[in-house]
Amino acid sequence: LAMSLVGSLEVPMKYLITGFAYISGIFLILLGISRLTKQMQEGPRGPGGMGTLMTFISAGALLSSSRMMGAFSASMFGDATVSTNVALSPVVTAAMTDPAAQTAFIDVIEAIMIFVMLVGWVAFIRGWFVLKAVADGGSQASVAQAFTFLLGGALAVNLPDLINSIQTTMGITAFGMTFS
Repeated sequence: LAMSLVGSLEVPMKYLITGFAYISGIFLILLGISRLTKQMQEGPRGPGGMGTLMTFISAGALLSSSRMMGAFSASMFGDATVSTNVALSPVVTAAMTDPAAQTAFIDVIEAIMIFVMLVGWVAFIRGWFVLKAVADGGSQASVAQAFTFLLGGALAVNLPDLINSIQTTMGITAFGMTFS
């Protein structure tokens, strides 16, 4: 049941998140143009500098959010594709002899991974908004917070690859599952 719910929501949620990022990028471009015209009218007292520059950078990042996520993924894991398919180790399959239980276990793990990926996308997009707020002088935002959202979101989207990397690095073979 959990897998069918998350599986049914995965594609529409990706479209919703991508659509929100795209519309937000267009809005930020318009806001940046407005800031530039206001700066030309008001001179040195008008908005400008890093805030306007980061508005355009954030807009570009939001308009190409899937490519930006791919760049983050490729730089961290060497591959821009995300994997969610679970492969159980022989230890787990020997302990769980019922095939229905194995299938249910795999479905739950895959549903959790998809949910974490969706939350990671939201965090990644929020990171660009926080970075823009830092450039605007927002007192509630910091560069560390922005990069935490960007890096944490990218890691959440690539959680299966992160788990595989940690298992390989630590030499853990008894964890019970790998992702492909």
